[in-house]
Amino acid sequence: MATQQEICKFNDLMETNDVFPKSLEALKNLIIRYETITLKEIQEIQEIQRKECIDETLKSILTGFGATDTCTVCKSTASDMDRARCEYCISNIKKGYFPSTGCSETPQLVKSFYSIAYANTPRKLYYAYNQRAIALREYLAEFGVTNF
Repeated sequence: MATQQEICKFNDLMETNDVFPKSLEALKNLIIRYETITLKEIQEIQEIQRKECIDETLKSILTGFGATDTCTVCKSTASDMDRARCEYCISNIKKGYFPSTGCSETPQLVKSFYSIAYANTPRKLYYAYNQRAIALREYLAEFGVTNF
């Protein structure tokens, strides 16, 4: 659950920062994308890419997953020629247990991230996307964001 300090930081950034609301909208859209990807879509992209296994390229094509230069949420924080501005991203509000990135890392978010990262079949990736959507919805709900 979000602490009072994290909720205050969230509210402050929503009111005072022009980049932060963009990252929130990008995250909402990403969640919806995770929820609407079909197993058939994954299989079709895999066939087009002529890949036997699911790889990072395919994941990037489907959702931008894998790097700050492809992630739709990261890209929402960057200006035209700028790098991602993690300090103004919705994903940076809540620091968690594995500080390997600037993104919030609660156990549920870490598990769902690695489920996508290690998914090597269309079914595993489809399931991982669904689990990621659930984890991200729960994360946003901690800040009272449920209206999408």
